[in-house]
Amino acid sequence: MKTIILKSVVVCGFFTLLLSFASCSNELEKELIFNYEITTSETQTIGDTLVIKKSLPLKFNLSGNYDFLSFYSGEIGHEYAKHDIKSYAKDDINTSVLSFDAKPQYGSIAGTLQVFISESFQGLQFYNTKLDSIAIATHNWVEITEQCNLPTTSTQVMQTSLSLVDYCDKDISLAFLYKTNQNTASQPTWEIKELKITNTLKNGTISVVKAVDLGFSALDMFNLNGQTATSGVWILSNFAAMSIKSSPVGAVMNEDWLISTPSKINRRLPDTAVAIGDIATTTETFSYKYSSAGIYNVTFVAKKANLENKSDNTKTLIVKVID
Repeated sequence: MKTIILKSVVVCGFFTLLLSFASCSNELEKELIFNYEITTSETQTIGDTLVIKKSLPLKFNLSGNYDFLSFYSGEIGHEYAKHDIKSYAKDDINTSVLSFDAKPQYGSIAGTLQVFISESFQGLQFYNTKLDSIAIATHNWVEITEQCNLPTTSTQVMQTSLSLVDYCDKDISLAFLYKTNQNTASQPTWEIKELKITNTLKNGTISVVKAVDLGFSALDMFNLNGQTATSGVWILSNFAAMSIKSSPVGAVMNEDWLISTPSKINRRLPDTAVAIGDIATTTETFSYKYSSAGIYNVTFVAKKANLENKSDNTKTLIVKVID
């Protein structure tokens, strides 16, 4: 009797599992549905444009079977049309300026720091420092040291401000070469602070690419085995203040490179959205308030994402905000 009961349980469990699986499959195969209803009463519709005062919140009721829902307000930095644009068009850029502060200290300063740029360097491979050293040494770098306002005496701080607008839309690498020519005195320390590229667009928007965004890496041409050293090496623990340590009298002379990863200097962060809901959080209402008058292209993006089914449902609305 016990055996019969167990078999019945197993059979029932099997069919329950099948029904559950079929139910889940049906759920996975359902078409993505998303709808919204505007519930703010103090609005009016003119043609295809919704008009609302900037002092009022724009309220929505939300419905559907989406897994994720996002809201693009249409304001600068939050436009759906620019959600996958990762660089500014060269024609939209007014100025592109490289700036940094440089400060040397100790020993003989002159000629120990050089600055280069390249639009064809392929980047460091890291897995083979010997190949990297050959690539650096044989590359046709463009030297821009003279265009940089480098200090010539110890503890002097000078600021470089150099136009890079001609390099917009190109993958460039910046490089600093620390190379000493004497060891009868201390070999100097150099510090490069607040390095950044500031892009000013013709519409007044300012975009800043910092040293940390440029992915600087260092290579000691006389220490390709990666041995730990306490002097004559670039320190990158703080990209806002990259420095190379001094070497004492009689130490081996240095040849150390600091090179950024090839990248576009006119790059930008893609526009972002407000995440309204996801699988774990269901939101039936949403409101948004505009602080400035203007015309905005509002976009809702609903997504269904699972192993069986991936789809999007995008709905747009033109909103005119008035004072």
